[in-house]
Amino acid sequence: GTTTPIMKSWRDTRNRLLRWRRELGDIRLDRIDQDMIYSVLVGWGVEGSTWTNYRNVLASCLKTISQSPHSWISINNRPTDGVPRQRAGKRERVMTGAEYAALQCAAAEMAAQERTRPSTAYIQLPLYLEFLYETACRRSEALDLEYTNLDITTGRVRFLDTKNGRTRDSYITPELVR
Repeated sequence: GTTTPIMKSWRDTRNRLLRWRRELGDIRLDRIDQDMIYSVLVGWGVEGSTWTNYRNVLASCLKTISQSPHSWISINNRPTDGVPRQRAGKRERVMTGAEYAALQCAAAEMAAQERTRPSTAYIQLPLYLEFLYETACRRSEALDLEYTNLDITTGRVRFLDTKNGRTRDSYITPELVR
């Protein structure tokens, strides 16, 4: 089955559900309670929006199971309802010019050292970092990018599987295209 749509990608949702399965896999679903969920989250050491994301994925899954016409359990009160959500403080995602220059310098040094051996990972690292910086995309978005979603002539890059689930276009400089 599927869970209700959330702001994360389905791959992230699946990973969260698999983590819950590893933790709660041997427990009957109708025996899971809010104290158990709370203690698992505390044990994982998650907080803020990560806490809420894990809680919401489990809540959505339990809701889907309980409302299924073929449900084998009866959940009158979802155990996640008693587990509080946590708000994260506002995160600033800013890299100063000096930080970016230092990062690029370190990547270039790694690439120069790596040229003596046949590995492209470090050689491509400076270009990869520049691509991330120019497009403001996440690592997962860059790694999931397909060539068909890149228009070399205009420098347009189309990201399909973004965190918020919407397609987003970004542009890169002609120097990076080269």
